[in-house]
Amino acid sequence: MIPLPNALDVTSNIGEWDIIAKTNSNKISQNDALTFTIKVEGIGNLDAIKLPDMKFPLEFDVFDPEIEKTEKKYKQFLGGQKFFKYILIPREQGKFIIPKIEFRFFNTKNKSWE
Repeated sequence: MIPLPNALDVTSNIGEWDIIAKTNSNKISQNDALTFTIKVEGIGNLDAIKLPDMKFPLEFDVFDPEIEKTEKKYKQFLGGQKFFKYILIPREQGKFIIPKIEFRFFNTKNKSWE
């Protein structure tokens, strides 16, 4: 039996996953839209992949993400890519930081929580 991490952090994310986040631009003007994309890629059940609640700067209007997935077979395993695309609109000028994403999952290869 493998112990669970902090109970508040437990998710149904199980598999071998990599996560990458990017924006379509590093500089935008006030009231211009920015696309913030999170890609989760690897082996496991794509339908079960959930992200934690995102904490964007309060100065942004944030729209619910558009979610896309591409399934792929890795030898005898299923997996693929799942994209979460957020539209963000800054309503004030300034420099803003999008906080780090805390994506917790049980890695079936390493048999550990990451």
